[in-house]
Amino acid sequence: MPVNKTKVYKYGYDIDKISRKIYKPKRIKTEWGYFSKLSQGKKYDLQQIFLKKKGKFTLRHCLNKEKLIYLESGQVSIKQYNLKPQETLFVPRGVIFKPLDIISKEDSFVYIFSGPTKKSSNSLKKLKTFDRRYKDWAENLIETIISSEFTGKKIFFKKGNSSSLHFHCKKTETYFIHSGKLLLRLRAGQGKDKFFVLKPGQAIDITPGLMHQAGGLEDTIIIEISTRDQDTDSFIVESEFMEMPRLKENLKIQIPQRVKNILFDMDDVLVCTRAPDRMVKETIFASLNLKWSQIIQYNHLAMRELFPKIFQEFNIKDDPQKYANLYFRAYNKLLADTVEENTVPGVIGLIKKLSKKNYRLALVTSSTFGQAKIICQALHLEDLFEVIITANDITHSKPHPEPYQKAINKLGVKPEECAVIENFPTGIASAKAVSKNVFVVAITTTNLKKDLKEADFVIDSFNQIEV
Repeated sequence: MPVNKTKVYKYGYDIDKISRKIYKPKRIKTEWGYFSKLSQGKKYDLQQIFLKKKGKFTLRHCLNKEKLIYLESGQVSIKQYNLKPQETLFVPRGVIFKPLDIISKEDSFVYIFSGPTKKSSNSLKKLKTFDRRYKDWAENLIETIISSEFTGKKIFFKKGNSSSLHFHCKKTETYFIHSGKLLLRLRAGQGKDKFFVLKPGQAIDITPGLMHQAGGLEDTIIIEISTRDQDTDSFIVESEFMEMPRLKENLKIQIPQRVKNILFDMDDVLVCTRAPDRMVKETIFASLNLKWSQIIQYNHLAMRELFPKIFQEFNIKDDPQKYANLYFRAYNKLLADTVEENTVPGVIGLIKKLSKKNYRLALVTSSTFGQAKIICQALHLEDLFEVIITANDITHSKPHPEPYQKAINKLGVKPEECAVIENFPTGIASAKAVSKNVFVVAITTTNLKKDLKEADFVIDSFNQIEV
């Protein structure tokens, strides 16, 4: 009897068709600005209005739906009411008003929420947003614009932060991207994920049962409208404290316009040197009957300080410089043999891009000039670094400001015109000790993000830096 081919059943939403839920509402331009119908159906409506200074939009009355006029930015007047950002004007249903003119005093963004209501009212009412909640690592902000038989919210995602992966059983909602850039994760079918990047002017309809998660690729503002919102209708699949897939690798950092000079650390920024460094040190200290666990707490010290410190702490009656020289000979040989295979991915391409864009480049390291020469020659970078500062050029190592201060002085530039790329807290401290205006980017080659929090930005890959 012939065997039938296995039939693949599709459960819930079709993962291959889920992108149809994302759309870009049509923008209708006028002499006073433009307007867009962001969502229009039986359950709720949402419009975006952009008014130029002294522009006028006329709002027609709707007998079966109440409206809420929300000002996101600018300043407008409606009859006797003047609205400032985050203020609203409630327009009840069932009362015959003449058309309302919304007149702008400056460039203004207005959102108009419409939906059914069971309550009756007979007057306009000026209100403010309410129920401000900091969620998800206390940096994402949600504030409620209206909560009735339908709900309106403003959601702010801080760059790099995300929500939980969750779904609703009853609620239908529409997200509209007002500003920024959002990474959206949708899970459907047989538990498969699809990712989308939403930009300003795009929207998505999220219907019951659709698992979704959002993360800020930039600081992002979402305007949301939905059916009645209840906390008991939110079901979490993955906590917001779990890392959102693909968020970190999609984050991009733009170098500030004021920056024209880029100063690179070397170890674990250009080349991962931790493994060969440990291999040589373990061998040398094993000959002195010391284990790695005993000396690791001193490993952050510069080489000129490390051997004397350890010999003093463990009362070793021998010449520390003799063992330091052993280390340098063995380490330099191993370094030369492993440079290319241990190069940090993406760093060479970044350095070449920066050079082509006429950034001035410097190398600032606590390693020796000989080690810097080995790495620069192996990676063909010796002609790209205008200034090289090594342990041979300084009296004080990082976190002292001397290494970066000397490089900035040699370049003949101001600290605020410089960016530093580091991987270690002492390097970050050294750069910031020169000036708080030095822009510091830290890469997580050797440390966790939480340990690099004093940097202006933390990356996991050099591909995150836009040139």
